[in-house]
Order: sequence, then structure tokens, then C-alpha cells
Amino acid sequence: MDCPAVQSALLLVVNRLCLKNPDVKVAYVKAKILPLIWQILETENLFLRGRSLAVLATLASNCFSVTEEMMQMGALELAVDMLQSHTENAQIQGRSIQMLWGFMQVSRDPQVEEIYTEEMLDVVLTSIQSHATKEQLQSFALGFLWTFTSSSLRKRWLLARKGVATVCTSLEAFPHSSMVQRHGLEVLRSMSTSDGRKWVLSDGPSVEAVTGALKLLRHDAEVMAAALGLLGNLACGNVEFKRRVFKEGLCNQVLVVMEEHARDVAVQVLGTWALGVFVGLSQKRARELFELGGKDRVFAAMAEHALNDSIRAYGPLLVRRLELVQEMTVNAANMEDQELEAEELDVAPSHSQPSGSVTHRSNSEGG
Repeated sequence: MDCPAVQSALLLVVNRLCLKNPDVKVAYVKAKILPLIWQILETENLFLRGRSLAVLATLASNCFSVTEEMMQMGALELAVDMLQSHTENAQIQGRSIQMLWGFMQVSRDPQVEEIYTEEMLDVVLTSIQSHATKEQLQSFALGFLWTFTSSSLRKRWLLARKGVATVCTSLEAFPHSSMVQRHGLEVLRSMSTSDGRKWVLSDGPSVEAVTGALKLLRHDAEVMAAALGLLGNLACGNVEFKRRVFKEGLCNQVLVVMEEHARDVAVQVLGTWALGVFVGLSQKRARELFELGGKDRVFAAMAEHALNDSIRAYGPLLVRRLELVQEMTVNAANMEDQELEAEELDVAPSHSQPSGSVTHRSNSEGG
């Protein structure tokens, strides 16, 4: 096992098997693979270090028991050290960030709180900017920021460092990358959950990022769910943005996305909720959504996901709102028909009245 080529191949096999079958992770840990990986990390071969970190990051992803054992072996300190000491190596940077992100998502160890610091945020933002052309690193770093910004305090940290602009730059650089787009949009969605940040985001490049994703990655349900959630957040309490959604055709694009991903519950829930936010209390916007086929689309979502609590909460309210608009439209059309009929009844006698009768009457009066 001293041959670097053999070590590299074995690490690659382990990584791929763990990705395909998460249950294998526990088996590998029980087989004492972690000490072997630690030995490889002590070598000077940076490529092998990067591949070893990739295996550790995959093991740490969504597996609580494995993560806890890794924490006991000092994996957190290892990842932080690798991240800070190999700033020029994109592979090691990306895999270290991925491993930290895995710990943040799963581990309950108090040590994880050491990740949630301003210093760590600075390191990750610097890595994003320094390796702007590395798609994999961008994806892991944006995922890290997505989890990192779960609290208001940390949202303020990112905003103070112009982190939103950094995220939008990554999204612009990789418009066809599903992972970069999904994680980046989720960061923006997380940042748009309060009014102060919402106004900043709704007037900047974040909207362009959403529209770009809606055009280029409409086939990806996870990206679309993130985009719909972000649009809904930006529209909450922002009347100008709601008008913009209809004016620029974004509402119609939401309906198209919902139609194409009719079986995806996340898209249907977030789409239905976002449409309700777009309409708000405006009768005009409700009529526009009804004319676009919004009622039928939401009704189809309710039928497809009848047992989903969120659909049952958002769907009926919006459908009823659109039905009221439909009733008002029908009543208005009936009133117009009735007025036309009344006008015809009023005008008809004057046209049918013989002109000679008037002359005859005036002659008789004169005579």
C-alpha cells in the first residue's frame, strides 16, 4: 500500500462506493479505514491528501455515527488546518470545506460551534474569490455558506463582507452548474428572509441569477425549488417586486416550472406559495394570474399532492382567491351583455317607428 498509484485508486474506489451506497460508510469505518486515511494524510503528496480528504468528506456527509467517530479522531481540527495551510491548492481547499460542511449538517458535537466564526467565514470567502474558476470548490463553499447563514447574526456577517456579491459572481460564472446554482440560490434565499436584506437583494444581481436559472436549468427540480423559494421571499411585502414579477413574465415562468415538475412536491409547494405571495391582496394581479392559467395549475398541484400539509394550507386559499376573480369576471361580462341588450331594446323602437306618423301628427295639429 506504499505505492501512490495504488493508494489513489483505492481511495477513488472507496469514495465512489460510499457515494453510491451510504450504508457502506459504516462498514468501512468498522473496518478501521480511518487510521489508514490518516496515515496517507501524513505524506507530502498533495494529490493523495486531496483524495483522502474527499473520502473523509464523503464519509462525513449525512451519516451521524461516522461523523461522531471522525470528530473523536480530530477530523475537525484536521480540516481546519488543511484549509488554512493549503490556500493555493483548490482540491484540498474544496474538500476541507466540504468536510466542514458535512460536520455542520450532521454533528451535534459542541466542537462544531468553532466553525461558526467570523474568521472561518473570511477564510471561505477568500477561498471562493481565489479559486473562482473551480466549479467543485465553488459548489462546496456555497453549500457551506447556505448552512452557515442559518442565524441572523451570521447573515449580518456575510452582508457586511459583501458576501452576496461574491455569491452572485459565482452564480454568474457557472450558469450551467446545477450544484453551484442550487447552493448559491439557497444562500440568497436564506439571506432574503428579513425585510432589510430583502430590499437589498430584490434590487441587485440576485434577480438576474434567478431568471438565468429559470431559463438554463429548468430541467433540475432542486434548482427550481430554490429559485421559487427565493422569488417568494423577495416578493413578501414588496409591492414593486410583485408588479415586476408579472411585468417581466416571471409569474408565467413559475407556472411553466410547476407544470414541468408536477410530481416534485418541493416545486409544487414553493410554487403555490410563491404565486399566493405574488397575488397578495391585489385584484388586478389575481386576475392576471387567473388569465395565465394559475387556478388550473394550483388545482392540479392540490390533486397531485393532496396529502401534503403545505399544499393543503396554501392551495385552497389561492384557488378561492382566483375563483372570486373568476366570478367577478363572469358577472362583469354578464352585466355588459345585459347593458347591451338593454341599449338594443331602447334604440329599436325609434328605428322601427314610421316617420310618416310624426309628420301626420304634426299636420293634424297644425290643421
